[in-house]
Amino acid sequence: MLCAMQDIGIVCSRAPTVDRPTSARYVYLTFEGLRESRTIADKHTRIRIALPMLETARLGEMLAELSDREAGDVAI
Repeated sequence: MLCAMQDIGIVCSRAPTVDRPTSARYVYLTFEGLRESRTIADKHTRIRIALPMLETARLGEMLAELSDREAGDVAI
């Protein structure tokens, strides 16, 4: 049985942190901010993502593509 996926929206209050413990096969991305929810009393939220090292290069490529695309939209 599949569970419903929860979509958590947060407004980041600071830059995300990136950590890789010595000899770990994962990079940990941590985002902190306030949860966008009307039903949660304590809105402070931390999301920690364990990203396999093999996926970090692809993430970098995707972020670069996004930056390039947005830079192309700016007229100087």
